Amino acid sequence: MWSCVLGIFFGVFTAYWSIAIEKLLEIVWKDVPEALLEIGFFTELDGAFPLPHYVWMCPTFFGCVLSYISAILPTPIPGQNEWIESIHHHGVFDPSTFYYIIVISTLGMLSGMSLGPELPLVLVSGMVGTFISSKTRQSVLSARVMSLTAGAAAIGGFFGFPMAGALFVL
Repeated sequence: MWSCVLGIFFGVFTAYWSIAIEKLLEIVWKDVPEALLEIGFFTELDGAFPLPHYVWMCPTFFGCVLSYISAILPTPIPGQNEWIESIHHHGVFDPSTFYYIIVISTLGMLSGMSLGPELPLVLVSGMVGTFISSKTRQSVLSARVMSLTAGAAAIGGFFGFPMAGALFVL
């Protein structure tokens, strides 16, 4: 039952997250440059400080800030190998970096850096699956199934193709 609830929740969550990312991308890459041009921070192409400089300045600023934040976190953000090892060897995944992953991955995507949503979605949803399985006192096998189901639902919901989630998580 919990796997179905997680699947539905993460399917809906990721659909709304992708909508939010699209709206925020429009703000960062359309509205902010227009506002900076309007107030005179940037000039037209023939001016002293043309607007195309925003293309390298924005990712550089975001990259510096996000790198600093990642470096000072009390718990390092896990990578794909840590997730795979944890799920296959222990059946569960430590949910302590849940909020950090959501914030850093969202800001990374907004900055224009080459960061896709796949790994953050699988990590976050797997953490929620692990958290719910521990709170409901599920077995290790059930916890593993819930983490994988949540990861598959998150990927399927984000891309709008449920089979993609199942293939990606396997």
